[in-house]
Formats: sequence, structure tokens, C-alpha cells
Amino acid sequence: MVYLSDGFGPTSEDRIKVFEGKWSIRLTEDYKNFLLKNNGGKPDLAKFCFFDKNKNKNKNKEDESVVNNFYGLCGEKEKRSHLSLDFKMKVFIDRFPVKAIPIASDVFGNQLIVVSEGESYGKVYFFDHEYEENNLYLVAENVEELLNKLH
Repeated sequence: MVYLSDGFGPTSEDRIKVFEGKWSIRLTEDYKNFLLKNNGGKPDLAKFCFFDKNKNKNKNKEDESVVNNFYGLCGEKEKRSHLSLDFKMKVFIDRFPVKAIPIASDVFGNQLIVVSEGESYGKVYFFDHEYEENNLYLVAENVEELLNKLH
């Protein structure tokens, strides 16, 4: 089980609904539960794996990275509002090749995202900002699986 510290404190279902309405998205139930329970923070278990097809052509080798912070719902005047979901949506909304929500970053500024529509709805991908194309790598089928995979 992953323990998160330094989150934004409790959030509410109403605040989640406001966020969904503002961005015209539908969060998955497991991600809503994550926000209600944790609302962002630094994980004690942070390492995750993915397969980078740009680096590992014809190789069956996984890459790994480390979650720096999970984002949460907070006010714009919050001291750490740069870690808020709203701030990250503003920054990344047009950069992802799919409609998605940035939920966390690694230490290099790459993003973990949850797809918010279509047949990949709910899947968690690693978004590598170093590449303009082919920059999404599947990490987990959903947020709950991501949390269980962190080591």
C-alpha cells in the first residue's frame, strides 16, 4: 500500500464535480476515490515501469521512472498551486495526443496521465515530453493498478 504525504488535505465530491464541469471531463471512480482519500501528495513508494518504444526498439526491456508528486484539487492561492490539477490542465491540455488528465509528474517533468474518453478511458500512460510523437507508454489499466504497481 502506498502512503502519500504532503497532500492538499481533504477534498469533496462537490469539488470534484466542479473540476469535471470546468474541464468537461469525466473522472474514473478509482481516481475520484484517490482524490477523496489522498488529494495529491508525495508517495513513499514511487518507482514504476513502462516500455519506451523509442529507446528500446527490438528489445524487450522496460524503463522505469519515479513519481515526484501526485496532483490534487486546491485553490489558486494555495502555496503549492503549481501542483494542482487545474494548473496542470492549463499547462498540458493541448500537449497530449489524447484527451487526458495529468495526475502526477516524475522528477524530469514527464507526466502520468489518465485518459478521459474513448476506448482507452481510465488507462494510465506515461507522457514523455521529450518526444513530439509516439510519446505515450502504457503504465497501468487504471489508477488503482498504478498505485499497486508502485515500488
